Amino acid sequence: LYSRYTLDPYSVNVIWPHFLTAFSTHTAFIYGLNTFMIPLAVVGHVYDSQLPRHVVMARLGNILARGLGHNFDYTGIKFDATGKIGIMLSEDTNPSYTTVVDNSNSQFNRTKSHRENSQLYSYQLQPGLTLNQRLSDITAANLSLSTVPELQDTKLPWVPFSSRQVYFISLAQTFCSKKKMPEVFTTLYEGTTLLPFDRITNLVSNSEQFAVAFSCALGANMHPEFKVRPFPLFEKVENKVN
Repeated sequence: LYSRYTLDPYSVNVIWPHFLTAFSTHTAFIYGLNTFMIPLAVVGHVYDSQLPRHVVMARLGNILARGLGHNFDYTGIKFDATGKIGIMLSEDTNPSYTTVVDNSNSQFNRTKSHRENSQLYSYQLQPGLTLNQRLSDITAANLSLSTVPELQDTKLPWVPFSSRQVYFISLAQTFCSKKKMPEVFTTLYEGTTLLPFDRITNLVSNSEQFAVAFSCALGANMHPEFKVRPFPLFEKVENKVN
């Protein structure tokens, strides 16, 4: 595999089948090639040209935005646009990004629990393993949602929700999975992606737009006072000289 890594990366026969096929049901971001892979099987079931645009953005738009988000997660930020190692941020911005990463890990709730079929599962996660996915999810939701306020509020038949509310509901549905807890024990401790319900919680609890859309009270589980800022909405960090 790695001997082919230096060959023509744009040839389908050279490298892509080693990572994904057209029938794969998940995406992949290859940092070294600065490439986001989206199989047809991922796009086909989420795109419908007859749906309102805010629903399409929640489904297909968020998938595409997640690829952009990986460019600015903890690993992606170390590669430039040509895939070479190097810091993308300026000296002024880098401290702000470092603060976001540190806060994201320190505020991450490592102890999780989930009830399924009358069974209560408790588990602990390592924040460093899922850092990239958590940051890219937050960035993607903010990026794809930014197109929704510019649209007319299109009501769906028999759905008493605003466009923003439908956006988040549609987005949550894209994370649905049929897998049961006993099937994902390895993912819990070794995977780089949170379980679907944990991903949704991470995404909406760090979204100010979600709190506004559903009128969440400040301090509620889905509207905590501290939120991880999505790229590039960072707060400036002043350098203190002792």
